Amino acid sequence: MAYSFSVDGKKISLSWQDLTTNETGFEIWRKAPNETDYTLYDTMGRNANSYIDLNVSPQSNYSYKVRAKINDNEVYSDFSNEAGALTTPLSPPANLSFNIISKTEVELTWDDTSSMEAGFIVEKKIGLLSQWYQISQLEPNTTKYNDKWISSTEPTFYRIKAFDRSTAVSYSNEVQLSLDAPEAPSNLQASVISTNDVKLTWKDNSSTEEGFIIEAKQLYLFKEIGRVDSNVTTFIYHDAVPGKTMTYRIRAVKGLVQSNPSNEVATATLVNNTYSDLKSVSWAVEAINNLASRNVFDSTSNRFNPNQSISRGEYCAILVRSLGMEKAVAGRFADVTAKHKYYKEIMAAEYFGIISKDKYNKLYPDKLITREQAAVMLALALKIKGTPLPQKDSSTLKQFADFKSISDASSRNIAAVCGAGIISGRKINGKVYLQPSNNVTRAEAALMSYKGLIYNQSNQ
Repeated sequence: MAYSFSVDGKKISLSWQDLTTNETGFEIWRKAPNETDYTLYDTMGRNANSYIDLNVSPQSNYSYKVRAKINDNEVYSDFSNEAGALTTPLSPPANLSFNIISKTEVELTWDDTSSMEAGFIVEKKIGLLSQWYQISQLEPNTTKYNDKWISSTEPTFYRIKAFDRSTAVSYSNEVQLSLDAPEAPSNLQASVISTNDVKLTWKDNSSTEEGFIIEAKQLYLFKEIGRVDSNVTTFIYHDAVPGKTMTYRIRAVKGLVQSNPSNEVATATLVNNTYSDLKSVSWAVEAINNLASRNVFDSTSNRFNPNQSISRGEYCAILVRSLGMEKAVAGRFADVTAKHKYYKEIMAAEYFGIISKDKYNKLYPDKLITREQAAVMLALALKIKGTPLPQKDSSTLKQFADFKSISDASSRNIAAVCGAGIISGRKINGKVYLQPSNNVTRAEAALMSYKGLIYNQSNQ
C-alpha cells in the first residue's frame, strides 16, 4: 500500500509498506501533470519505504506507484496501488488573538485554514530577545488553547505552528500579550451609503489605544481592511461588492497588542442600477453606478446618455447631491426661478459660492459647462466642505500643450484638481491637451464628482 501527500507545495512525500523479504530494491514510477502514462522516475535500495520528490511544480497533481525488484533478472513484484497528491502548501493558522481570562490565564484563539495539518503546536516567547519554546501540542482542527501560566513581567508573545505528517510547518501571526490591553470597541453599527460604500461607527471604550483595526470576513476568515487613529469612531469602506453581504468587526490596538473584537455586524450594499448605454464609457461605470445608488441622478429610465454634454444646472445638481451640500435656500435670479428643474441645487451652489451671478444677475444654468468651469466648481466645493485640495503651483500646468488657454483666475484651482488626479489631459498626436474650453459630458461629470466625493470622505 502506497501513500503520498504534499508537504509544503514544493515537495511530495511518498511512503509504502515493504511486504517482500528478498527484494534488491524498489522502483518509483510517476505520472506528472499533462502526462497520460507512468514512467520510471527513480530507484531505491532494498528495505526502503519512503521517498521525497523535490522536482514538482506548485498547484499541480502527481500520481505514483511503486514495485519491488526481486533480482537482477528483471523479476518484479506487482505494482502497488496508485497514490496521488496535489502540491498545495500547508496553510498557516490565521487571526491569532487572545482574551484575558484572569491575571494568570489567557485564552488563545485562531482560525484553522487548512485541512492537511496533523496538529498544532503552541509556542511562547518571554522577552524580546529570548527564544521561542513549545508549551503544548494539539490535535488537528483545534482552534483554542488556554495558557494558565502567566507570571512574567517581561513582554510575552505567542504564535501557533501547524504541522503535517512530514516536515512541513506553517506559522500564524504573532501576538504580544498585555494584561492592560485596550478595551474592546462596542456598539458597532453599519449603514449602507451606496453600491460600494459602507459606513461603520462604533463606541470607543478605551483610553489607551493607539488606533483601531477594521476587519471584514472574507471566505470565512476576518481580514484587515483598514486602520484609523485613536479616538476615531467612524470608517467608510469604499471597496464593498455591490449587492453582497459582508460582516465587519473592530479591534482597538496598542503596539502589537489588540483588544478583543467588537460585536459583529453584517450588511449588504446596494445593487447596481443598470444602464444599457455605458459600454463606450467603461472608465466611468463605477462612478455612474455608485452615484446612481445615492440617487444623485434624476433619470428613471435605463439610459444614462453618458456622451451627452451637460449643462451648468445639471452639473450643479450632481455636484451638490454627491457632496451632500443640499440646503434650502430661497431666491431668484434673472434666469433661475423656482420652476427650474435644478432650482434647489443651483440655489445651494450659489449660497456656498460654488457659482456666482454676473452683473446681469444671471447664473446661466442652461448653458453647457466647460472642463475649466467644472474643475473650478469642484475645487471650490471641496474647500467649502473642509477638505481643500493640496495647492499646486500653476506652473505645473505647463505639461499641457494648451496651458496658455487656461485663464489666470482659474489656474490655481485647475492645477489643484489636476494634481489630485480628478481631471487629466488628453493625448492627441503625441501631445497632452487639457482642453479647458471643451464641454463636459455626463460621464465626465459623474467621474469628477465621484472622485471629489471619495477625496472628501478620505480626508475628513
